[in-house]
Amino acid sequence: PEAGGGGGPRHDGATVPQVLAALAKAVGQPVREEYALERMLLAVLEVRGAALASPAEAAAPRIPLDDAALALGFLSNGPVVERLGALYASASGGGPGPISAERFVAALGVLAASGQVPPDKQVALDGVGRNALGVNRSWYVEQPAVSYSAAELADAAAAELAAEGTAPPPAWWQFWKASEGAVADAARAKGGGGAAGGLPPTVDRPTFERLLVSDAVCLWGECHLIRERERIAKRRAEAEEYERSPPSWQFWKWGRS
Repeated sequence: PEAGGGGGPRHDGATVPQVLAALAKAVGQPVREEYALERMLLAVLEVRGAALASPAEAAAPRIPLDDAALALGFLSNGPVVERLGALYASASGGGPGPISAERFVAALGVLAASGQVPPDKQVALDGVGRNALGVNRSWYVEQPAVSYSAAELADAAAAELAAEGTAPPPAWWQFWKASEGAVADAARAKGGGGAAGGLPPTVDRPTFERLLVSDAVCLWGECHLIRERERIAKRRAEAEEYERSPPSWQFWKWGRS
């Protein structure tokens, strides 16, 4: 089969039962909760809009193997870096890359359809504000929901990476500013819904990984773990600095090495 040269998935494919049978053979035992994996693969087929040329194909649609590998990539219990590398290999069709922006958006659509992108990143509620008495209308008015496409998620992630280091994060008391994902939310709010215009023409592996773990996409919820590790590292650094340079009123710590 053709490898696709990094521009798209390979054109070979298999039916969902064939993919699950191959997975069971690879692990050497029956797949637990196979029905859940089947639903995920069927959701990918629906999002990818598989062209069905005949009633026979409609009864047993085929999913590209690279897309199937993307949908099932979360099953690995290896480290996150290893799983991201496997996703990149699947997105590039087994080639060295880089992949095109269009292929990244398609791969992100597969990951979102298979439930690997948290729902709160894919769907947001439009605030309905407060009434004249200052009561939040969300108590009695249904808030309209906005569903983001894969292209919008990709644009938001690209905008987030482009804005890294350009402004300090808000202080804890600035409750009106989002401490995480503010740039991504602003980029998504601009809409567009077309091709991902914020992405570079090609996406290499480091950029691929950074986009997926950004606040805008937060694959597998990894962005929350990254933020928590950053908070722990910051507290540790502040504690070490406090021990090295205690405040002047703590005279009993003077001269401590």
